[in-house]
Amino acid sequence: KVAFEKVNGKIKPSEFKRGPQDAPWTDIANHPTAIMDSAATELDGKVYNAAGIDAGLGFLNTLYAYDPSSDSWTQLASMSKQRERPAVAAIDGLIYVTNGWDSGGSPTGALEIYDPATDSWSSGAPNPNPMGGGSDGINFEGKFYVIGGCDSGSCGFTNVEVYDPSSDSWSSAADYPEPISWQACGVMNGQIYCAGGTAGNGTTANGYVYDSGSDSWSPIAPIPQDQWAMGYVAADDKLYISGGVTDGFSTITNEGFVYDPNSDSWSSIENWNNTLYRDAAACG
Repeated sequence: KVAFEKVNGKIKPSEFKRGPQDAPWTDIANHPTAIMDSAATELDGKVYNAAGIDAGLGFLNTLYAYDPSSDSWTQLASMSKQRERPAVAAIDGLIYVTNGWDSGGSPTGALEIYDPATDSWSSGAPNPNPMGGGSDGINFEGKFYVIGGCDSGSCGFTNVEVYDPSSDSWSSAADYPEPISWQACGVMNGQIYCAGGTAGNGTTANGYVYDSGSDSWSPIAPIPQDQWAMGYVAADDKLYISGGVTDGFSTITNEGFVYDPNSDSWSSIENWNNTLYRDAAACG
């Protein structure tokens, strides 16, 4: 759009007022199959999407990679375990997957490790405190942090389990400050930030930051509304969330927010093109 103003009796353009050249959200190639409760991570500029359930509620052990440069998906080697909503993280060129409900509805702590160089999976030490869906996996300081989640009958736990690839061993970090599952987490400014989620019959907008030096969690500003099972990603030292469920368990939303740890504040982002929940998201 061009704005005009009158100068010395003549009409002239005063300035260009540009709208966005592209919509805030741009559609990309669809996932090859309808999928829900998968888990995604980024490695070397590609998005890897693991496991989940299909449109017929069948449990999956699949792995697909999305390449933004070609706007295309490639199916890769499948893992040995079928899982619904596992925890996943990329660390030092490998992808780590644990937790999730197995096809019988029970949590599985099996740890599987994918190597893109050989398109193959190997096993690591199993998670000693397995969760079903709703746990969050994070690469933090070269270790695999797994936060909260659900068991076979309920959602919302405080446990934080930590896997060290160098020793193939698990340990526990300080408990999350409240029972949690289906939250959003990301690493920013050398700390883990998490917000939102659900536990039992309740939902939350609360957020917390984890400091490994003191092995402790501290509160941050809450999301402007309760939100859970959203897509989320940390980018440019900010935590972005979009979609999910709000108003308790009543409303699926396409609303989004971004958290800035430097100002300890949230602001709105443009609504997503889709209104969905229990999806997976990652940078690409």
